[in-house]
Amino acid sequence: VQELGREGILPFSRFWASNKPFNAPLAGLFEHWLICIIVMLAPPPGDAYNFLLNLISYPLAIINVFVAGGLVHLYLNRSAWNWNPPFSASLPVVIFFLLSNIYLVVAPFVPPPTP
Repeated sequence: VQELGREGILPFSRFWASNKPFNAPLAGLFEHWLICIIVMLAPPPGDAYNFLLNLISYPLAIINVFVAGGLVHLYLNRSAWNWNPPFSASLPVVIFFLLSNIYLVVAPFVPPPTP
């Protein structure tokens, strides 16, 4: 949200782009907090809430597959990209993250066994 404000895409761009008063993106953090509260409190319990959580979780798993795949690519081609971060996750952790998110993306398409 802060970067969208800095680029002038959002209305009230100066508000969203600011780092005041704590040298942190308070407006963006508040917006994220507000949306999380609405997602938790607005839908009725039961199927509607479960549907909403599934609707949010699936695109996140797809994005995580691409992020983890990019990290594996960087690990395997470290010298080509001149990539030496001061802190990084180990390759087995990144591969586990990649495989677990691939499972989350593929599992909804596997039909349940018929009794």
